Amino acid sequence: FTDQNKGWAVGDHNLLFHTTDGGLHWNIEQLGQYPNDLRFIFFLNENYGWIAGHNEIFNTSNGGQDWISIPGISVRKLFFVSENVGWNIGSSGLISKTTDGGVTWEEQLNTGFDNFYSIKFIDEQHGWVIGSFGRIFYTNNSGESWRSLEINTERWLYDIEILSNGNAYGVGEMGTMLKSSDYGRHWELFCEERVN
Repeated sequence: FTDQNKGWAVGDHNLLFHTTDGGLHWNIEQLGQYPNDLRFIFFLNENYGWIAGHNEIFNTSNGGQDWISIPGISVRKLFFVSENVGWNIGSSGLISKTTDGGVTWEEQLNTGFDNFYSIKFIDEQHGWVIGSFGRIFYTNNSGESWRSLEINTERWLYDIEILSNGNAYGVGEMGTMLKSSDYGRHWELFCEERVN
């Protein structure tokens, strides 16, 4: 949602959903010329948004009135800090950065085996990526380098949230929950389902 009324959702078969009444009613449209599963949608503000798909990215600069296709790029999620600067994550431990609004991407990290599921930045310098086997990567230099953080779990982690007061939270499979009180630099495990 970009405000209390306007919201977006995406799904398989190129489907884009849009509401202007807080989710009471949804308009449906199809994006793109080729079969595509749309995985994630991100809006920087009421005008600038991006959609991550299996084989292409779409972006808008006018609040979703028009969507421009950027083909040949397969990403799981993306995050932008400005109209031009953003990052995407994919399979095989891939993190890439754009400085032109998503038209071109430069690879920053490729571990070759991780699956990344969520990415967050609090400004252009500081960002986190979370994924399989309890892996969290952190950058404090706009992604020029990424550091793997020590986490006391090997469970797959699916989402991360960084709050303005410095607290951060991560969640994953089988009830796994992590907490940080220093903007995600150090993490403690405070909930995990045990398997006997």
